[in-house]
Amino acid sequence: MIGSLRGRLAAKSTERIVVDVGGVGYEVNVSLSTFTELPEEGTEVTLLTHTHVREDALVLFGFLTAIEREVFRLLITVSGVGPRLALNLLSGLSAPEVVFGIVEGNVAPIVSVPGIGRKTAERLVIDLRDRMMKLDLALGDGAAPPKARGSKVDREAEDALAALKHLGYRPAQAEKVLAEVRKTFADAPLEQILRESLKRLARLA
Repeated sequence: MIGSLRGRLAAKSTERIVVDVGGVGYEVNVSLSTFTELPEEGTEVTLLTHTHVREDALVLFGFLTAIEREVFRLLITVSGVGPRLALNLLSGLSAPEVVFGIVEGNVAPIVSVPGIGRKTAERLVIDLRDRMMKLDLALGDGAAPPKARGSKVDREAEDALAALKHLGYRPAQAEKVLAEVRKTFADAPLEQILRESLKRLARLA
C-alpha cells in the first residue's frame, strides 16, 4: 500500500490532483479541506495517502494531516459509507468538526452536508463515538504542516464555485450565495468562504 507521496504538484482541481513522483503521475482524490491548503501547481507537496482497493483499480486518497486521514479511515468502516461519501463529508466539514459532531452526538452539521442523511449520520454516531473520543483527545498531534497557497482572488473564486458545484449545488444558486459571502468576507481565506457558503446553502435547502 502507498502510505505517502512527495513530489511536484502537476495538476489540481477540486475533485482530484496529480502528483508527479520521479516522472510518474499519481492521481489522488482530495477533500476540499486539503485542496484549499495545497500550494500552486509546480510546487513540491507531501501527502499522506490511503489506498482503496477495488476490483478494477487502486484508488488513492490524499490528506495533508494525519487527523484527516484517520477520520477518513474510521468513516469508511461504517456500513453504507464508502470512500466517496467519506470524502464528501470531509469536504463539507473539517476533520475536527466531524470528530466533535460524532463525539457530542450532534448530527445537525453532519446532515447539512449533501449526500448525508439523518440515518447515516446517526449510524456514524452509534458506530464511531467511542473511537472518535480517542481522536478528540489527540487532535492536532502528528499533523503535517500545510503549504502556503498565495493564489489570486479570481482563481480562488473559480475554485470555490467549482467546489460548490462538485458538492451538488446548482450553479446559479452557488454563484449567488458565493457572491454574497465574498462581499461580506472580502479578505477571508478560501476555506472560510467555502464553509460560510455551505452554511448559507444548507439553510436554503
